[in-house]
Amino acid sequence: MRSILDHPSRYLKVKDGGQRLRTLYRQETLNFDTSRISSFALSCVVGVLQEVKKYFGKGQDPDLHGTETSFEFGYATLVVYGAQRVQEGVAQHYEIMGYLISQGLPLGSQDIVGSTALHHLVNFPVERSDLVRLLLTKGASVNQQNRYGEVPLFAAFQLKLFKSADILLEFGADLDVAEADGITPRQSFIRCGPEITAVVSKWVRRRSGEEEGSRAEKACGACGRNDVSLMNCMKCQVMRYCSAQCQRQHWPVHKTKCQPFAPANTVLLKPYFEPKGADYHMRPLDDLLRQATGLPTEPLRERETRPARIPRATAEGDSKPLIIKIQASVDPQTVEPLSGHDFLVYTKKRDLVCRIRREDNGIQYDKIAKVVKEKGVQGTKIYLAAELKSRELLSVKTSEVLEVQPF
Repeated sequence: MRSILDHPSRYLKVKDGGQRLRTLYRQETLNFDTSRISSFALSCVVGVLQEVKKYFGKGQDPDLHGTETSFEFGYATLVVYGAQRVQEGVAQHYEIMGYLISQGLPLGSQDIVGSTALHHLVNFPVERSDLVRLLLTKGASVNQQNRYGEVPLFAAFQLKLFKSADILLEFGADLDVAEADGITPRQSFIRCGPEITAVVSKWVRRRSGEEEGSRAEKACGACGRNDVSLMNCMKCQVMRYCSAQCQRQHWPVHKTKCQPFAPANTVLLKPYFEPKGADYHMRPLDDLLRQATGLPTEPLRERETRPARIPRATAEGDSKPLIIKIQASVDPQTVEPLSGHDFLVYTKKRDLVCRIRREDNGIQYDKIAKVVKEKGVQGTKIYLAAELKSRELLSVKTSEVLEVQPF
């Protein structure tokens, strides 16, 4: 590790040993031995506030600018280490972090690979978004780069910590800071799952001054309630209300934007449902992309892999209003959409899962492909209101592109 760390480059590319260092560092920190740290540091890890306070006010306060072990962990990092591993609800790591900050704890202390406490906080599968907000509120640098050139946003993306990513972006995380090999968070987020994509899309829109998209929040369009069941506007199937009263009161406002399904704003598609028993299984795009690039993947639920599904109401002859995701086929290396390939269509609940094939749809396929390319997220996916009128007919409203949804 030391020979790689001694490389003169500020940021280590793969060819400079960056990936090798990452692997060695991960292996060594997995064996982190708390018996090698001071009693004060151990109190920070264990998370008992009163024990931590005992070290102050006696004339020999701990040097909060110091570090411990050959990893050069600062005390903010040690608090984070404990917060991620000691059972939440019993420990007081949030309170300890706040107390130590009040005593002068520096938040920019970097370990041997240049990672700060904020880097460590979002580089572990246990999400502590409360601590992320605390550190940023108290002045932690949101765009500090480690020896790999990575800002904290990279790790939050890769581990799908969408709450933490949301907070990082709220505090100004830069999507265009490149790591050592030239990759930026903006280039990589599309590989990291629908929740991350939804968060990034929201902040890109806000930063550009664009209006909030339809269905940005799951709440009543009139009163804002989000703790009750919601019903759709029967005309546009997009705006939602908690009661008929709210819908009536809001109608004078909503009618100026309400876009009912009509021939001029819909594309009529013929879905293809994979036959039962077919040797075909659906896999989420981010799962395939993570697998292709060597990132860890999570076990999938049965409904996430089902190749075909038709809503019960439609199977019985009734039209079914839906919010759908249309996903283009992409190159797993470049994430570029593949022209002419099938589109995958599904809902959040996976009560509809089908494909749209060019051979079944002709010019209608070209119309929906144009919408996905021009209005979708990097030309790869889009969220729209639709009506499944029958097994043979899916009506998709293209005039109202919805806010990127977390599925």
